[in-house]
Amino acid sequence: MPSPRLRLVTRVPAADRGTTLLDYLASRFRYLPREAWEAKIAAGDVRVGGALASPWLRLERGMELSYESDHREPPVDTEIAVLLETPDVLAVAKPAGLPMHADGVFIRNTLVHVLRERRGAELQPAHRLDRETSGVVVLGRHKAAAQALQMQFQRSEVTKTYLAIVRGRIAVDAMTIDCSIAPATQGVTLRRVPAAAGAPGAQTAHTEVRVLRRGAGSTLVAVTPRTGRTHQIRAHLASVGHSIVGDVLYGRDDEQYLAWVRHVKAGGDAAWPSGRDAPRQMLHAARVAMCAPDGTPLEVEAPLPADMQAQLDADPMV
Repeated sequence: MPSPRLRLVTRVPAADRGTTLLDYLASRFRYLPREAWEAKIAAGDVRVGGALASPWLRLERGMELSYESDHREPPVDTEIAVLLETPDVLAVAKPAGLPMHADGVFIRNTLVHVLRERRGAELQPAHRLDRETSGVVVLGRHKAAAQALQMQFQRSEVTKTYLAIVRGRIAVDAMTIDCSIAPATQGVTLRRVPAAAGAPGAQTAHTEVRVLRRGAGSTLVAVTPRTGRTHQIRAHLASVGHSIVGDVLYGRDDEQYLAWVRHVKAGGDAAWPSGRDAPRQMLHAARVAMCAPDGTPLEVEAPLPADMQAQLDADPMV
């Protein structure tokens, strides 16, 4: 059976007005090299406003670009353990590698899609985890419950504790990282990097770190983020020289990261090494403490997954 076709759509932002179609695709979607984008334009896989276009077409703001390709959705672990269930709340342990929502090559193989098929279409997540992060996810079982839970996350009224295995031995027993972060302006702009307060795009970020165990080349830490910024834990730990083991975005160079992206978007296994020191980033949402929609205290814990335990066993304490 032939692979289904996947259609992705984007609109040209004002900043890219006047850029050629080929330059725009090669710079914005770097998971494919320039030559590959040129070949796809020639093959008719890329269209502008629904029509074929030259790679040298000068783009205008708001133009709709669409890209079609054969779609092979990567395999994922859909063994989702239920940690807590009430009439208002469902809390589960998300496996590593399972995305929260449809994104790129992931359409049906997502936490929300799988849970809605199994537990009902009304489910709505109250927060999110990165695709490679495992651990506690809290969902509302109906709209009102989801809104009540989401509001607590937005107001930073939730206490979240993560476990992370980081590169290198952290010398101190505890530290606080209080540093604004902003999107990178060079290289892979998906990264968040330290930024001066008030700098363009900068957001204040506060993370508390406590050492639990030291191995020969890595450290197990408990991390409590007091703010909820994108990639906050990963960016903060990388900023002090202790990026998370297995993280391909932080602590690795651009080309290693982009090679991994190309592999996954082609339908490959996300655990493919590409310079990795673990099959995935060793980050786990271990505990969430908040209130249920009716105001009663709610605390959910997810045990350390087997892959992180194996990573610790491979680096014994010294």
